[in-house]
Amino acid sequence: MDIMRLVAAVEAASEGNEFLDAQIQKLLNNIRKPIPRYTLSIDVALTLLPQHWSLHRLCREPAAGRQFAPWRAEVYRTGQVMIDADTTSTAATAPLAICASALRVIARTRGLLVSD
Repeated sequence: MDIMRLVAAVEAASEGNEFLDAQIQKLLNNIRKPIPRYTLSIDVALTLLPQHWSLHRLCREPAAGRQFAPWRAEVYRTGQVMIDADTTSTAATAPLAICASALRVIARTRGLLVSD
């Protein structure tokens, strides 16, 4: 699965799961057992952020008539004055939102994402 399809799958998921965790691990070429629970743990999801990147904001979005209020994760490159909106993702859970944002950063650093 390419990285942007994986971002879309993470953002669309209703909850974290082992399949998404395995796809993230495969993308990182870091196969090990047990598979880290990227999509189920905030602490593990934060390990996806490349060096010099940090979580800026993690918050619930207004429900606005939806069945659930999604989470929004914003990450930024430390030392930057401006927060880049391309590093923002919304998903059903906090770990999923962090994973999606981190994957966007990884895509950008690999030259695979210019903007949404």
